[in-house]
Amino acid sequence: MSPRRASGLWLFTLLVDVGGARLLDSLGLIEGLLAPSGAWQALLLPLAIVFFTARLFAWFIAPGLALGALLGARLHRGPARELLQTGGGAATPPPSMS
Repeated sequence: MSPRRASGLWLFTLLVDVGGARLLDSLGLIEGLLAPSGAWQALLLPLAIVFFTARLFAWFIAPGLALGALLGARLHRGPARELLQTGGGAATPPPSMS
């Protein structure tokens, strides 16, 4: 995954997190859970599941994906690329003295 794509995914999940919190608050999620009615909970439950899944992803999974993509891009482009291509920089034998 490219760093740009991973960062975009992280930003999207953060926006869903913030927007979902505001939406569920305006819809009265807590009040709906405290005084349940069947029709209202049928609407709120899927929204709450999507919100909490996005929140977990935004705070725990996406940062690791973004960091991994950045480190992977750095290793792919940086000076370590030569070491990876030559087999880890194996030591060459010393020159002979003859």
